[in-house]
Amino acid sequence: LLPAIPNSQENMKVLVRKPTEHVRKFDGRFLVIVLGMLWLAQVALYLVLGLMGLDFGFKVWPIGEDLNWIAFMLDGTGSSVAQQLWKVDGRNPLSPWWYIAAEPLIRATPFGLHIVSQLVYPLLSVSIFLTIERLSRGRARLFAFSVALIVLFWTFTGRFDHIQWNMFAAMGCALLSVYFYCGFVDGGRASSRALVLSLLFYLIALATYTLQSGALVAVAFLALFRSAEPFKERFLPALIDVCSFGVLFAIFYLIWVTTTPFPPSSFALDWSLLVRQLEMSVRYFLVPPILLAHWSDAQVAFPAHCMVYVFCLASLSFGALLAKVSQTFPLEFSRALVGWVLVVLLAIGAPTVLLEATNTTWAPGTRSIMVQPIFQPLLYVSLIFGVAALVNKRWASLVAVVLVATLASCVLVAALGYNHRQVALTRQQMSLADALKKVPMGASRPLTFIVRHLNYDAPYVAMEPTWAHAIRTYGRVVFGDPNVQVRSIRFAGTAANTVCTGVMVSFVDGGAEIGGAFYPDSQIMVVQFDGKEVAKIESLKASDFQNLCVLWRRSVN
Repeated sequence: LLPAIPNSQENMKVLVRKPTEHVRKFDGRFLVIVLGMLWLAQVALYLVLGLMGLDFGFKVWPIGEDLNWIAFMLDGTGSSVAQQLWKVDGRNPLSPWWYIAAEPLIRATPFGLHIVSQLVYPLLSVSIFLTIERLSRGRARLFAFSVALIVLFWTFTGRFDHIQWNMFAAMGCALLSVYFYCGFVDGGRASSRALVLSLLFYLIALATYTLQSGALVAVAFLALFRSAEPFKERFLPALIDVCSFGVLFAIFYLIWVTTTPFPPSSFALDWSLLVRQLEMSVRYFLVPPILLAHWSDAQVAFPAHCMVYVFCLASLSFGALLAKVSQTFPLEFSRALVGWVLVVLLAIGAPTVLLEATNTTWAPGTRSIMVQPIFQPLLYVSLIFGVAALVNKRWASLVAVVLVATLASCVLVAALGYNHRQVALTRQQMSLADALKKVPMGASRPLTFIVRHLNYDAPYVAMEPTWAHAIRTYGRVVFGDPNVQVRSIRFAGTAANTVCTGVMVSFVDGGAEIGGAFYPDSQIMVVQFDGKEVAKIESLKASDFQNLCVLWRRSVN
């Protein structure tokens, strides 16, 4: 009944090709939408677990160095927060402005800082997806989606506070800088908008966290080796581009050196340490202990059989999703993609490794946590796809799907364990605050509470913040009095393995010395906290502080 179509075979090719191209253009954006839906599902999971009365969810107080930022916000708003930071730590000038931008949400609820920190992970996930998508020219969407999936659920670090959330945001900006510059080169350097956006995101990343300067490495590789033009023709434009980013870095450095209240020698690198510390720093990058550590936290949160159920259900869910994606986008892990992955890993990790390997203040393992949510997922998924590429093509996608789903399930369980510890620590903080309010203090209120914890999760409950003026923040929140401070005595370990970090407490005749300051007995109260109640310790003995970070220097034991 239909009229004949001339050249029907050629017309059929056109009819088939156009919808396919449209679908493939849509699929990249669709996968971003899927990532957003997965993040919402993760949020719902934590909310449901919290509503069930379990120690999960978003009720997480500021912990440790978070108190520095809370102190800044209690003492001022807007630009004064940035000015306070600059006086005590003349680095990363744009860093406080992330807090200033998020200040309404942080102030809205005691748990606002935790909520803000969780908003960074979808940014990281989408940023790495777009970057890999662009670097692979849209040919490795299964790989890009797999990396983004792991990043989305990698919501844990080696510390329980939130001090790194704006550093993660800086890393997302660095990735977007690479994404836009790659688009600029792929477009024949015709889009000035892409170049401007790349420079803008690079500046934001650099000024927020200087160690994200490594994006310049990726820009250099893209400028020199991305284009298919003869090397002689692309060298000069590449040199101009790299110099543009280099000049931007130099201008930032000069402004920083001019305005920082600290001499540049304070941040000097000690090259004599390189040989000794380089291997340690690289090891922390390749095999960080946090995954197994937070898996152990999950074992505390769940009975063994529940962990098995969670792991199996997650594996099946992730496996089904990845299998669906692999039906549309088969496994692709070419040598070119391997090369660009190595470039991204180098850009992310090289500045941090260099700092850790040549510094005693920021020793190996202390800064690597600032890049782990991208570096580790990208590294591990790359290894998985590398293994799958060696398998028979018939089974390659299946191997990749199974291994990535297993990794994603391990990461989810570790994230649950990490969140459980954060919520449990918050509960202890709140219990300590309530208990301290009930302590009869008589006519003269002590200025310093020294708390001996019977539950040795305690070191995470009241970790001493970095700057002395913020130490009083916990007492200020509890008592509404900026003159009251709460100091926790930290667990030192066994006699055979004593490790003290943070501020030591020294009991001397007539009082105590904390952080170089002397407090007379009339201004201190030593209490012990069992997780629920606080009891005053009337007579102090050296044996009361065994295996704690305490120096007993009183003449009477």
